[in-house]
Amino acid sequence: EAYPTVRLFVRHGKALSVGVGAAIALAGLVAALLGAGWAWAVAGIAAGALAGFLLRVLAEVVQIIVDLLLPR
Repeated sequence: EAYPTVRLFVRHGKALSVGVGAAIALAGLVAALLGAGWAWAVAGIAAGALAGFLLRVLAEVVQIIVDLLLPR
């Protein structure tokens, strides 16, 4: 099968975006709880939301490209 990584990203891109966003947000919260300051929690949540959004957009763009260019 050609382009297995693209197919994998099309199949699991939305879940990956949620997972990565949540992991980044959780890392910010953990850093704040360990004494780094609550600004890390706010920054982690903001960075997690942004990363999740950007990965979701990337997943949708890859889906469009696959629909238009790759043979079935």
